[in-house]
Formats: sequence, structure tokens, C-alpha cells
Amino acid sequence: MGDYSKYKNVNTVFGGASGIVVPRGTTAERDSTLGTGQVRYNTDLGLLEQYNDLGWQSVDAPPTITNISGTINENTNSTITVTGSNFKTGATIFVTGAGVSGIERATATTFVSSSSLTFATNATAVNYVGGATFGIKVVNSSGLSGILDPAGTVDRDPVWSTAAGTYTVFDSARSTGLTFSASDPDGGTITYSLASGSLPAGATLNASTGVISGFSAVGSDTSSPITLRATSSIGSQTADRNFTIVVKAPVVTSFTSTGSSTFSVPTGITAVQVLVVGAGGGSAGIGGGAGGGGVVYHATYPVTPGGSVPVTVGTGGASGGNYPGPSGSNGGSSTFGVLTALGGAGAASWNTAIPNTGGGCGAGASSHGYPGTNNGSTASQPSQSNPGASYNAGFPGAKGGTDGSSNSTTGAGQYSGGGGGGASQAGGHPSQTGPGNTSENTSAGRKGGDGYQSSITGTATYYGGGGGGSNHQSGYTTPVSYAQGGAGGGGRGGSPDYSHPAYPGGGEPGTTNRGGGGGGGFYSGGGTAGGGSGGPGIVIVRY
Repeated sequence: MGDYSKYKNVNTVFGGASGIVVPRGTTAERDSTLGTGQVRYNTDLGLLEQYNDLGWQSVDAPPTITNISGTINENTNSTITVTGSNFKTGATIFVTGAGVSGIERATATTFVSSSSLTFATNATAVNYVGGATFGIKVVNSSGLSGILDPAGTVDRDPVWSTAAGTYTVFDSARSTGLTFSASDPDGGTITYSLASGSLPAGATLNASTGVISGFSAVGSDTSSPITLRATSSIGSQTADRNFTIVVKAPVVTSFTSTGSSTFSVPTGITAVQVLVVGAGGGSAGIGGGAGGGGVVYHATYPVTPGGSVPVTVGTGGASGGNYPGPSGSNGGSSTFGVLTALGGAGAASWNTAIPNTGGGCGAGASSHGYPGTNNGSTASQPSQSNPGASYNAGFPGAKGGTDGSSNSTTGAGQYSGGGGGGASQAGGHPSQTGPGNTSENTSAGRKGGDGYQSSITGTATYYGGGGGGSNHQSGYTTPVSYAQGGAGGGGRGGSPDYSHPAYPGGGEPGTTNRGGGGGGGFYSGGGTAGGGSGGPGIVIVRY
């Protein structure tokens, strides 16, 4: 009959409801010698397999990938979840595409279920390409595979735009602070935190902007090394950078010599505090008190690091001398860059109209012929071209006394001079008290107006006080027999009852570098003494 196998079961029809039994065995037991067309059950794979022109192939549907969750970062390890269908135990995930430079990377894959797998990115070992797209391929143990491409983009770390190094905080920038910046090249929002170290005293970090501000004043330079961390909203990726913050003790530079000079801006300084004080006006014999210099203050005057700013310190107004000399002259203006503080107005001498030809503050009138209605004029500071400046000046001096009468409310006693206007108060103001301003002595000269108080040097100090008016009559006890100068360097008025060691009987000069107005010289039975000269101005810079 020949080869039985050629005839047995040819075109065999199998009936019934049960299946047929095919050969079964392990992968190692495969037999390829019989050629194509074989069918068997692979007990290792748990699948039917056939032998065709490609070799042994499993009879199964391939896996399908629908989505991934999680972020593959270029440097930070993470775990990614892959979802889909028909995943088999023993499946392996590969990362493909430009994100791995075109070289498929097998991953440590964990089987969760037929619809879920996870894998570790192992970013510290795999050379992921930040900003490049990647694909995900799942290969079941049968060799069948599915791919999702592109599956995403490799996330990049935040990038610091502020260079590592030392940053210095000067006094003028203590409140505005320092800005440290980073960004996410993939568009995430950055938040900032302190990774290590301690911020300087008083300072706080704005987590949204990276600004550190609110530094407390220090008596000596302090240094604080810190590490800031920038965290992205995408994948919570971080980047750290080291900085050192040096908080400088305040530096105060005072320009006291009259005339022109220059402020050289130190490196790192973009703004300074500035106080500009004009010089006080001069007074005269039998005169009122001269006006104090105007005062301009700017808390954050902008400057260019390494640049320079021109400075002028005003010269005090000259005394008109003894009676019957001329009136005192105006004080010179002081400047810093575009800021200008006018000098105080000179005071009128006996029987002379008030000059006030452009001075920063008004001056007191003298007695004899210009009483009552002739207060010192009000003068205003010029409009400052730099915004943010505050200035004080222009307060009038008090009235002088008339021959044989007095102006006890707002002016001086008879034959006596009114007080000069100060940078923040009029001369002879009714609310003032002290020598020359009491009801006990209506013949006394009037007190000078107070100046402007500033703590730019670290000590509260008045600048631009008006000079005290001259006294006429004697016979009053010391402390009410002369008119005080206003707080801020105003000179006291001359009096026959008071003898100053350096200026016997005459008006006292305004204090040097305080912008005080000179005090008026006294009159007593034809005897005279000259008025005081004005005190030079000053320019003070703090940073």
C-alpha cells in the first residue's frame, strides 16, 4: 500500500464538539526538520504556533497601546505607566525614536495586567535627548508587538538664567531686593525654594518671583551662602544653584566743601538715597533772621554703576555787616545731578525792603519802616525733573517790629527783627516756644523757623533752619533776651543781653553744612552789631 501517511486522514473531516489534540512541547522541543505547515502548542508560551517561511510564529493578536502617563525627563528617574490591551506576562517595553537618538532602549518592565504595564526610565543611565520626541513599543513574549509613536517629548530640566556667584545688597536696595530667575524650556511654571543655607536677617524669598527682599540693616558686612531650587510644574523637575548674598553696612558720603565736585558711583550701585541742602541766607545789622536753605530728599535716585554724578554745595549767604550796611545776601543752591535745593533768602537790614531775590526760604523783616505787612516772602523750590523727590522750602520769615510798637502775635518786638523761615516751618510761628517767643518779652526778636529732619546719616538731624531775629531792648534775663535760630542750624539773633564768645552782640552765623540762616544783628541806643552769615549747604549720599 506504500506510505500510509500519504493516505491516512486525507481530507479528513472531524466531527463532534470537542477539539483535536495537536502536538505540544517546550520551545526547546521544536522540530523544524518537517518543514513548513506544522502546527503545535508551545507550553512555554502558552500559545499555538506555526512553522512558516519566517520560522516558528505564535498564533495570537498583537498588543495595542492607547496611552502613557508620567514624564520622561532627560536626567531624573521616573516611572511610566503604559495602558492598552492584550499585554502578556513577560512583555517588554522599548523606548524608541529621536528621544533615544534612534537606538531602541529596552526597559525594566513590570506586568500589571493585560491592559497595564509600567517601566522605569532609568534616566541617569540612558542618554535621553531633552526636547526630542519618543515612541513606546510593547513586545509580548510571543514576539508580537505594538507601538505608539510619537508617545511624547523628553522633558527638560529648569534652566537658571541667573549666574551662580556672589550678589551684594546695598542700603538703597534693601527693600527692593535681589531677583533670581529660572525658566522651564518646556513651558512649565517655576516655583522657588531654599534648598540649603539660611537667608540673611529679615529677608524673605518670594516663591513665585524668585525675589529675595526685606534685608535688615547690618552694622558690618555679612555673608550668607545659600542654594536655591527651581521646581517646574511639569513633572516637578528641579534645578539647584548656589549663590552667596553679601549685605553691606550702609555707606554714607557727605559733600561738605562748597563748590563743584563729583560723586563716583561704585560698582553694583543702581540707586542711592540723597539729601541735598541749600546754603542759608545772610542777615544784617538791625535785621531779621535769614532764611534757611531748601532741602530736597530722594529715597531711590537712579544712578549708573561705575558712572559719576555732578555735585554742587552752596555757599552761605554773606552778612550785610553792621548798620547801616546792606541787607544780607541769598545762600547758594546745592545740586546732585538733576536735583536742586535753593539757598535761603538773605534778611533785610534796617529800614530796607525784604530782598528775597530767588532764595529758597523767606527771611524776617527788620524794624523801622517795614513792620506789620512785610513778612519774609514765600519762595518755592523749582520743579524737580527726576520723579520721586520730596522737597521742603519756601516758608516765610516773621514780621519785624514797628518803631515804638510790637507785633507780638506773628512778628517781633519794637525795633527788633522777625525770625527767618525754615525748611519746614515759617519764622516766628505762634506755636513756637522758647527764647524770643514768650508773652513775657514782646520786644524780643522772633525765633527762626525749624528746618527739615532727616536720618540719612543714621542720626536724626535738622537741616535748613531759619535765623533768629535781632533784639532791640536790654534788661531781660537770659534765656528770653535773644531769639533762637530754628532747628537745623539757624543762627541766634543778636542781643545786648547776650554775648556769644565768638560773635559778641552780633547775629550768629548759620551752622556750617546745615544750611542754617544767619541771625540778625541787634540794635540798642545807636549801638549795632552785624548780622550773621548763612551756613554752607551739604549733599549727603547713602547706599
